[in-house]
Amino acid sequence: MNVRPCNKLCSLENSTQPLVGAVVVSSTSVSFHLFRANSSDIIKLHRVPITNLLSTRDGWLEQDPIAIMRSVEECIDKTMAYEKVTNERVIAIGIANQRGTVLAWNKNTGVPLSNAILSSDIRTTRMVNEFLRKNDKYKFQNICGLPASSCFSAFKIKWLIKHDPVVLETCKQGHCYFGTIDTWLIWNLSGGPQAGNFVTDTTNAAFTFLMDIDKLQWDPTLLKYFGISSDALPKIKSSSEIYGMTNRELLKVPISSIIGDRQAALLGHKCFRAGDAKAILGTSGSVIVNTGENKIFSKNGLLTTIAFHCGPTMRPTYALEGPISCAGEGIDWVKKNFNTKSNKCDIYPEKYEKKRKNVYFVPALRGLFAPYWREDARCIIVGFDRNTRSEDIIKAAKESVCFQIKDIVGALEKDIKLPIRYLKLNGGVTNDRSLMQFQADILNVQICVPTINELTALGAAMMAGNAPGIDAWDIRCMPEIKNDIYAPKMRSDEQEIRYIDWSRSVVRSFGWVDIPIESKKYDWALTAGIILASGILIYLFISKKNLTVKLF
Repeated sequence: MNVRPCNKLCSLENSTQPLVGAVVVSSTSVSFHLFRANSSDIIKLHRVPITNLLSTRDGWLEQDPIAIMRSVEECIDKTMAYEKVTNERVIAIGIANQRGTVLAWNKNTGVPLSNAILSSDIRTTRMVNEFLRKNDKYKFQNICGLPASSCFSAFKIKWLIKHDPVVLETCKQGHCYFGTIDTWLIWNLSGGPQAGNFVTDTTNAAFTFLMDIDKLQWDPTLLKYFGISSDALPKIKSSSEIYGMTNRELLKVPISSIIGDRQAALLGHKCFRAGDAKAILGTSGSVIVNTGENKIFSKNGLLTTIAFHCGPTMRPTYALEGPISCAGEGIDWVKKNFNTKSNKCDIYPEKYEKKRKNVYFVPALRGLFAPYWREDARCIIVGFDRNTRSEDIIKAAKESVCFQIKDIVGALEKDIKLPIRYLKLNGGVTNDRSLMQFQADILNVQICVPTINELTALGAAMMAGNAPGIDAWDIRCMPEIKNDIYAPKMRSDEQEIRYIDWSRSVVRSFGWVDIPIESKKYDWALTAGIILASGILIYLFISKKNLTVKLF
């Protein structure tokens, strides 16, 4: 792993030891954490929930960017108001955020031109389908490392330019900024319209479908294809350097880290070596394997992305990633809609364990991501009969998370040509101990679940403390993270049967949505072409028949 040597190390016993902050923005909450430098000790944190805006349009998922910004400010102010925390002790902060969520705003006024469109929003499915009718999904893989999918920011930016007249007009005037959540936060925290720093990092830029994975810059070919000006996009920097200063009254310190939430968790769990694999399971999910300095372009439905980029003079560490569109969200959806008392991911009741029904739930609420990339897939439940209980369907929803991870791990092993011998996991779903045992069973590998929960925040703080000019955190010398270990216990024949049945269920989820293309003109042209071709064939058939009659 490419990391800088740290020049200033602080003793954990020192009561005046500096603190490093971390802002974490997920799809469901905003939080601010204060860590002792060079440790996983949390001094104070404050968290507030954020909710999606109500929409009558199918597949639209939006949040209020002003509300997100205010929640971040609230979390910082409430944490800094803690009597044992002083501004002098906090030396830097970092930001970890959900990638793919994007918005537009006026750079002169700071007023948002759109809501924040979440990564899981599928309004661009028609646009992606139009792309796929003309191109292979991996057409630009050698540039950006990604297959075409509605989850990436570029398609959402193109949609805004095409469908929102205010965004289009502001772009023509040269006053429009597009950015992911990290860019929006840093621009506001560092001054906004007056002096805000318009930047992002390589881990977030890699998820836009616009960054050259080699040069780590916006690619001109992709910008031209999507009709996006580079002036409207932030400058790409490393994940660990000083970008600017916060302008909060209670906190005026350098912002020295930006990193995607999945990569932050990978770093927080100390996945430093090539081959280290990690799964993050929350509302959605992801499986990432560190591939070191080597880029591997997947042939099995995965993303080539950045794992870490630990400073402006350092080479990036690459990764292969398999995003999961629906993890904990699928479990909560089943519990809400199948008449259960609890919406939490609690342990499956032991009294039903011996009567387990082999029911399978494919949680394609908005299609399937890696390794299938099927926008036309939808949820199905397979294998239930008159004796099936709601608990069996809940169990199937939980097990679907584990099966999806197995799908991705299988693809990872094919791409890296090595077996995954253990898998580190964290996220809300991992609190279910019986589910983690099933994960070990179905994967047939050791599962490591950390005893601390805030690994995403820890990864962001590590990068912030590691930055040149801060030098308060030696990533290489972090204390070990304690883990609960789950070893596989399931018989190999049962593993095989269960996974075969899951795979059969996934295939049955395909093709339930007939997705039209974005362009109406293209629809008419296609229809006219079919009619014309049919007419020509009929004419040739009749002519040939008449000729045959004349000859005989």
